[in-house]
Amino acid sequence: MEIDDAPVTFIFNKIESIDAVIFQLQKLKDIMGGDNKYEWTASGRIVEKNNS
Repeated sequence: MEIDDAPVTFIFNKIESIDAVIFQLQKLKDIMGGDNKYEWTASGRIVEKNNS
C-alpha cells in the first residue's frame, strides 16, 4: 500500500485533540526509532519508562 492510499480519516472538533494525537504519535515514533524513553504496557498504553 502506498502512503497516499491509506484509508484513514481524522476529524477533530478541538485543537487540543489534535495535540493529543500528535503527542501520542511522537511517543510511538520514538519507540519505533529505538528511543528507550517510552515503552508499551500490557494494556497497550505508551508510557515513560521508569529507569530508576
